[in-house]
Amino acid sequence: MLSPQAFRKKIKEVFEKQYSPSLMEIEERVLKCFHLIPSEFSYALFKKELYASNAVGFYDEKFSKALYLMKLPNESLMELALVHELRHALQDQNFSFERILKENDLSFSDNSITAMALLEGDATFTTFLYFGKENIDLRQMLNPNLLFVPPSFKSIPSFLKHQLVEPYIAGFEFIRKKFKQGGWRKIFELFNDPPRFFTQLLESQIPYEEDPSLREKGYSFVTRLGYFFYQHLIGERAKSIRADVLLFDPQKEEMLAKIKAETPEGAEKIYSSLRTRLENVKKSYKIIIVKLKEEQYDRSHADKERYDFKH
Repeated sequence: MLSPQAFRKKIKEVFEKQYSPSLMEIEERVLKCFHLIPSEFSYALFKKELYASNAVGFYDEKFSKALYLMKLPNESLMELALVHELRHALQDQNFSFERILKENDLSFSDNSITAMALLEGDATFTTFLYFGKENIDLRQMLNPNLLFVPPSFKSIPSFLKHQLVEPYIAGFEFIRKKFKQGGWRKIFELFNDPPRFFTQLLESQIPYEEDPSLREKGYSFVTRLGYFFYQHLIGERAKSIRADVLLFDPQKEEMLAKIKAETPEGAEKIYSSLRTRLENVKKSYKIIIVKLKEEQYDRSHADKERYDFKH
């Protein structure tokens, strides 16, 4: 248990150890390319300060395997934080964070958002279950507009607000539903075979998939942005996306985003939305949307026509 000042110092130290500067640089470039953060924005500093300004406890899974709590005048809030972080420690000891969280991936990739939703959703549900409040409306309670703005910054970009809050909400609602279906046995099954796509947590019936055919040679960094990312960019039109890949070459400063859409009509709408959003970007990028025939979904039947645009 640490004083507020010591706690914030510790969380910043752990943050700097966990997040490599090269990965933070890729994240910053991707977010700026998609106009999700301002062009003049100190992203790495902001992320570190954001966590330090809003956390009251954390579990260090990579280094010390220790729990850190901020000393607060409200004992009930401290107990809530303790239960939450103890649950994270049990998750790690029994199912291994290393197995669930993909190394060297963007914090907002489909893999990362889905893993965080599982971990935070379970810890949050367990905490409220302990207090007999498992039926709480977490979406109303965790209003992203109530986050503390880090010092030296005027506001929190909308995407970063939702990236921080939405995994808790979506994960909590998903875990609560699964618990009602099968109790702890159902939850343990989820940890033994974790969801791979954010759409699985939403149970939205959107058939997202991994599509290796979208990858191309010559890019050192490969990930999948997924539904959470594109839904924030283009809203309901993201429901037409069936697969995607983001490829990045830091040396060439080139980014390639490829999207497979459900139908030609869906591809047209996605392309139109993204082009409008990206038309003023000066950095080099390319967006490719692979159209699928309406009656066929296997990637081997993808139309050859593609939409390309590059600055």
